[in-house]
Amino acid sequence: MSSFNPVPKGEAFFKVEGKTGPKPKKPLKSGKRTAKRRAVVVKMKKLCASIGVASCELKMEPGCLRDWALGFAHSRKSRNIVTDAHWEECALACIKCHERIELLPEQDMGDVIRKVIANRPKSVNR
Repeated sequence: MSSFNPVPKGEAFFKVEGKTGPKPKKPLKSGKRTAKRRAVVVKMKKLCASIGVASCELKMEPGCLRDWALGFAHSRKSRNIVTDAHWEECALACIKCHERIELLPEQDMGDVIRKVIANRPKSVNR
């Protein structure tokens, strides 16, 4: 009794000659904006630690994650962040609040962030 075998034993279904697949690409290097963003994040982390901010400053209910998945929400859309002052005008926000604020128009987004910054203790406002 013989069984049906679509590929004869000992042979590959597809024979590949030589190299397979595209050439491996070199990883992309970080650009100037990425380096600037990293430097500002370090500075802002130190500022938040010095004033005791360790949870979401936006607290947009419902859905705020409080002290989980935190990042910095800027007062402008990222394509419009060009100066040092723009980079540093930000508030600590959980990912849910950050996503919600990003849906607002840039002017409204800036108003919310500036309001949060204004409500920080006076000794740390720039």
